[in-house]
This record gives sequence, C-alpha cells and structure tokens, in this order.
Amino acid sequence: MRRFRRSKYGNVKVIIDGHTFDSKAEGNRYCELKLMQKSGLINYLTLQPKYLLIPKNKKNRAAYYIGDFLYVDCEAGKTVVEDVKGFETKEFRLKKKMFEQMYHAVELRIIKHKSKRQIAEEEAKAWEKKIESLKRGNKNA
Repeated sequence: MRRFRRSKYGNVKVIIDGHTFDSKAEGNRYCELKLMQKSGLINYLTLQPKYLLIPKNKKNRAAYYIGDFLYVDCEAGKTVVEDVKGFETKEFRLKKKMFEQMYHAVELRIIKHKSKRQIAEEEAKAWEKKIESLKRGNKNA
C-alpha cells in the first residue's frame, strides 16, 4: 500500500490492487466489498461509476456525479452506488439530490467514515454516561 500526502480534508490517498483511492476509508471499503463479492453477497463490483446529471450545451460543459463503487446487492436485488464520506459538502448534497431525482432504480448509499478524534469523543461521552449512571445507581442503593 503506497501513501500520498494529505489533502485539505485530511485524507491520505492509498493504492490497493493497483487502484488509487482518495482515502484509507475508501480503500478499506473496497477490501470489504471484494470480500462480499467473493462470498456471493454482491456482484459486478465496479469502481468510479459516472452518471450524467446535466448534459452539455452551447454555454456549459456537462456535469457528472462520480460515485466510489457500483455493485448489485444479491439479497435485495438492487443496483447500488456507494460513496464513502467523512462529511458531506454542499456540492455533494446538491449532486446527491440530482442523482436521486434522475436515477430512481439505483440506490445511493453513503458510507459515513469517522475520524479517530470523532471515535474518541464518542467513546469519552459513552464512558461519562456510564459513570453518571453508576453514580446515580449507588445513591439509590
């Protein structure tokens, strides 16, 4: 796995099986999807599917939505496009709405990635709640 410098969003590009992914989370998801494909849960795994949102005209070039992964979910019998996101930008939210309006037969799944800091903060809050509930439990006893 080769690493690149960090982007403005803090992600690091990685190369897995000769494919370059924009983040470690996206690379990890690719590995998960490959295992799912081997086990028969999904078929036809494709990288970087491209969907036309606004056609080209005389004044403007075409606008596209490019997902991270495309596959067929064998259990649900649906075509699925996945996008791995740390957070959603305004541009993504707009493209998501346009995609969902135009491609009804394709399910768009957003895979939320949490940073180490976000995970640590959630764990700290969970521990605080546990401690508070134990304190309340001891007072009632």
